[in-house]
Amino acid sequence: MPKNLIHVVLVSRLWNELATPLLWRRATLVAIWKLLPDDCRIFIDTGREGAQLYLSHVRTLALENLSHPSQSHDLIVAFGPMIGALCIRSQIRWHDDPGMQYFHIFAAHAATRCSPASLVDLYLEWSTVTPHALRVDHLRSFAAHTRLVRIYYVHVSSVTELEDEGMGELALWWPAIEELRIMGRDVSRTGCSLRALERFAMHCPRLRALALPLAGRDVPDVEGDAPESEADGDGTRTRPRCALRWITVCGERAPSPDRVAAYLHSLFPSLVSVRDYAGDQTWEKEWKAVTRYLPRPVKGVHG
Repeated sequence: MPKNLIHVVLVSRLWNELATPLLWRRATLVAIWKLLPDDCRIFIDTGREGAQLYLSHVRTLALENLSHPSQSHDLIVAFGPMIGALCIRSQIRWHDDPGMQYFHIFAAHAATRCSPASLVDLYLEWSTVTPHALRVDHLRSFAAHTRLVRIYYVHVSSVTELEDEGMGELALWWPAIEELRIMGRDVSRTGCSLRALERFAMHCPRLRALALPLAGRDVPDVEGDAPESEADGDGTRTRPRCALRWITVCGERAPSPDRVAAYLHSLFPSLVSVRDYAGDQTWEKEWKAVTRYLPRPVKGVHG
């Protein structure tokens, strides 16, 4: 019966819903690996040239429940160059990897094997059992993947170390980005300031959805401090026109929602919604108020 599960999930939507949970109850990737047809396993294990005929059709690779970087090696070697969407969900605990060295290995290996020409979706989920100190440097391996369109980093923790300058680097690395979500709970006092959004406004014209650990306490003045886009070819400067419509905040309070709304609108004229993910009722009300203060997007502007 176990080997038949692979075929059962393809029969119908109902059978898929019933059989898929049984697959994911397997303790390790190895257990799921054994459910694959023998000929398929041979092609992937050997990595020989003949396998390319079959592997060239694979565009999504999801690596689940990894406890050590070595578990991902063979799969990434086999599939990496063709992959358009990569999902890594790790079970490494913070106390086993205090410096996030394992994460560095995962990221560096995946970035090396996944072609910048094909990779457009990246999903990284780390263990939430104990805090881990994510830094922008941990994502630097993917800096050359300039075609990335959607990036998710889930389960940012209370000891996350993200700064405005680092967030600006992300905007420069990924100019084609449409959706960037770096999310978590209990991340107060670890978030970026509103100024972290400025480079996204200037360098990411396709960005539509953004989630960040963000603090709304210090609000730059719109008239004097709002950024301009970089100079055009003729030396003139134009107001930034980013397509951003939705912001999700998982950071601190916004005690002056009217000022926050004015500043965000100066950066993102198409913005229609700001919501809080942190779970604090007071903060949630403040960020909802930001949405109420946002002007309606003008017709003809992105969105």
